[in-house]
Amino acid sequence: MDNNENKYLVGLDIGTTKIVCIAAQKIENGKLRILGVGKSESKGIVHGEVLNLNLAVKSIQEAVSLCKKSCTNMQLDIHEVYVGIAGSHIKTDETYELLKRENPEEPITEDDLKILEERVNKTDIGVNNQIITVISEGYNIDSQHYVTNDNILGCTGKQID
Repeated sequence: MDNNENKYLVGLDIGTTKIVCIAAQKIENGKLRILGVGKSESKGIVHGEVLNLNLAVKSIQEAVSLCKKSCTNMQLDIHEVYVGIAGSHIKTDETYELLKRENPEEPITEDDLKILEERVNKTDIGVNNQIITVISEGYNIDSQHYVTNDNILGCTGKQID
C-alpha cells in the first residue's frame, strides 16, 4: 500500500480484562475509516502488568487474528502497531533541563534540542524505573516561551531550557 489514500493504522489496547486490536484506513481531513476490530479475553495480565508472558502473547495473537479476519475485502499485512500502555506502574514526571550555548548568535538547531533530550533521558528516576518516552511541553529561549520545536529552530539565544 504505497499511496497515501491506502495507508492504514493498527492500534492495540492491552488491558486487564480484554485486549482489543483495531485497524483503520486514513481518509481525507485526518479522519479514519475502521477496517476491522478484534477482541479477546486478557489472560496473563493483571493491573497492567504481564504476569504470564505466554498467556499474554496468546491473547494478543487472538485479538490480532480476529482483527485481520474482520477486515473484509482485503488482507491486512501488519508492519507497525500503536500500543496503549497503562497500569499502576506507569507514571509521568515533569523535568527541566538547561542548555547554555557557546555562541548565542548561531541559530538553534535540532542538535541543540537533542542535547536537551539526552539530558532529560539521563534524569535519575530510581533503580527499578525506566523512561519510555520524552515529550516536550515547550521550550524557553532567554526567558521567551516557545511551544514547539518548529517555533524555535533558527532562533538565537544564550540559553534554552
